[in-house]
Amino acid sequence: MAYNTIDNGFIRFHRVRIPRTNLLMRYSTVSRDGSYASSPLREKLLYGGMLRGRKMILKNAAFRLAQALTIATRYSTVRLQGQPFTNPTHQEPTIMSYKHQQHRLLTNIAKSYTMLFASRISTEEYEVYYEDQLRARGDSSNLGYVHMIMCGLKAWGTQTTFEGADDARRMCGGHGYMMTSGLGDIVNSVGATCTFEGENYVMWGQVGKYLWKEMSRKLLPGDLQYVDEHRGRLHHKLCDKVDTDFLSHQLLVKIFQHRAARLITYAHNLVSKAVANGIRPLMAENNYGFELMQAGRAHIELYVLQSSILILSRLDIDHPSTPPAIIDALTSMITLFGLSTIASPLSTSSVTFLEDGYISNDQLGSMREHIDLLVETLAPDALALTDAWNFSDASMASAIGCYDGDVYPRIMSWVKQLQINVDAEKTGNIVKNSWKDYTEPMVKSKL
Repeated sequence: MAYNTIDNGFIRFHRVRIPRTNLLMRYSTVSRDGSYASSPLREKLLYGGMLRGRKMILKNAAFRLAQALTIATRYSTVRLQGQPFTNPTHQEPTIMSYKHQQHRLLTNIAKSYTMLFASRISTEEYEVYYEDQLRARGDSSNLGYVHMIMCGLKAWGTQTTFEGADDARRMCGGHGYMMTSGLGDIVNSVGATCTFEGENYVMWGQVGKYLWKEMSRKLLPGDLQYVDEHRGRLHHKLCDKVDTDFLSHQLLVKIFQHRAARLITYAHNLVSKAVANGIRPLMAENNYGFELMQAGRAHIELYVLQSSILILSRLDIDHPSTPPAIIDALTSMITLFGLSTIASPLSTSSVTFLEDGYISNDQLGSMREHIDLLVETLAPDALALTDAWNFSDASMASAIGCYDGDVYPRIMSWVKQLQINVDAEKTGNIVKNSWKDYTEPMVKSKL
């Protein structure tokens, strides 16, 4: 690297001549007359850099959601609140004892696991695409598919993380809104990810554009082959499964495929009809953007489910010493993700599964019974499922989410370190006197 030095009397500057190999410059040229030219490969590789960024966002989102849920789970096993369920003389129950708390925690924990699994599979697909570009001298034939996956996962993952982290904060009550809970920082940071590197509605638009374009081909690509399998019987065959059948991962995939095929076909028909009537494709996509977005979300949620099942199937090969109990827990988590996406009483997404009658209300009720059973089975392992992420106390910076569960002394210890309380300690002002004279005696007497 060549450089020369300029000294203006105050500061010494180094004028650096950057090698042409930096910033993909080997794919660009500038002639002596100043004309600039670049290889098409450079544009594709730059595009790939953007996809790499979205890939990293998804993985980070999975871990940030996991951090928020680790804090909320630990706090939920310590916090006492409410009337005893059975004997009025017993101690107040922990908030983890409440069914709604278990349901919210465990369905979100299931999402954090499946999000990480989807991140791993999408990373593998990105690496294959990237190698094809470099080793096959610019083979970008798979760019459209990888771009769609990264856009959809970025939108789904960041929105799911933001909603889940904010729910974790609300699950901790007032303490969740303290800055020292660590949850405020997580919610704020993941909220930003819904905007940067592609605002999420824009990302869903990219997924919808891919679906409409590929559905217009005579031969559907591999990721949309299931649409051909299902759309021929969309209005003729209903799901005939009952009870424990819904615990099957293969059946859950079929149900997800049916929903996605129906929504994709519906959106594609709307846009195609508009185009056939003389409306420009971009205008048609804009007019039916919500239908395309709904279809895109169904397609991505199917991808998340299938990726999770694939990761689970690899455990015997990649990690043959995995204890059966862990495999059982992961199996239940994936099942819980699938069932709660279809039938959660806290979600409106179940409406799209019911619209064409493929799933009946009775079947939906059966699924909800299994969701309750899964939550009840997994609740005792909630701490283990979150401890498995192996976050350090320092990384979460949470007074209410530390490993030892010593919530209230730690809150007081951290509060005492605030400058206003340090000053109160020194001066003995009203803040200090109010605590000593009134609040502390009340707390110690358990009034």
